[in-house]
Amino acid sequence: MRRAEEIARRLEKLGMAGALAGAREESGSNQLGRPHFARWMVKQGHVKDMRAAFKRYLGAGKIGDIKSEWPSLAKAVEVIVESGGIPVLAHPKQYQMTNTKLKALITDFAAAGGKALEVCNGFQPRDQVEYLARLTQDADLLASAGSDFHGPEAPYHFPGGYTALPGNVRPVWSLWE
Repeated sequence: MRRAEEIARRLEKLGMAGALAGAREESGSNQLGRPHFARWMVKQGHVKDMRAAFKRYLGAGKIGDIKSEWPSLAKAVEVIVESGGIPVLAHPKQYQMTNTKLKALITDFAAAGGKALEVCNGFQPRDQVEYLARLTQDADLLASAGSDFHGPEAPYHFPGGYTALPGNVRPVWSLWE
């Protein structure tokens, strides 16, 4: 909540009064985040669309770019497992890590009890999918796939649309078969 309060404080300094209340209204019962501020900013006429909100105010290096406080990897995996979930390391190629650091992250994730690696995230090059499939096999993890759908504002990522998993990995959904 401190992150949202700081984003709101900064936006209000720019003349966007009511940012926190507006973003809360947009989030409903969901975790409050930057997309909710962006939707509110569009509705209030501060920006023309979500993309503009992130480009001008909420994206990397902008005034509303407040870093999140994250739990340790082990704690995150523990909470997911205790909640009855399957820990999946999402979109690993988007972390902009060297291959060595990415392999170390995957090793640490598996050691902490992680179960799957997202091999397909939206539509990406086949060589990237094959590389992630090899990492999945090397770490003895299951594979997942996703469309990277974040809402109707990003129609290029539609639910269920993703590159098919390679046949040499075991999908996470096989746990229910």
